[in-house]
Amino acid sequence: MNRYYVLLVTTLSTLMAAVDSTIVYLALPEIGENFQTNVSNLTLVIVIYIISSTVMLAPAIEIIKNLAIVNSI
Repeated sequence: MNRYYVLLVTTLSTLMAAVDSTIVYLALPEIGENFQTNVSNLTLVIVIYIISSTVMLAPAIEIIKNLAIVNSI
C-alpha cells in the first residue's frame, strides 16, 4: 500500500474529527436554549459524543483491516 495514501487518509480523518468536534461545541448553546437545560446536562452531551465516537472506532478499524485483507488477495 502506498505510504502517502495512508498519510493522506490519516490526515484527513484527523481533520474531520476536529471539524466534527468543533461543530458539536458550537451547537451547545443552541442545544441548551432549545431544550432549556443547564450546563451539567450539556456536559453530558459532550461526554456521550466522545464515548460514542470512541466506541465506533474499534468496529471501523476491523472493517478497514478486513477490506485490506480482501484487497490484497
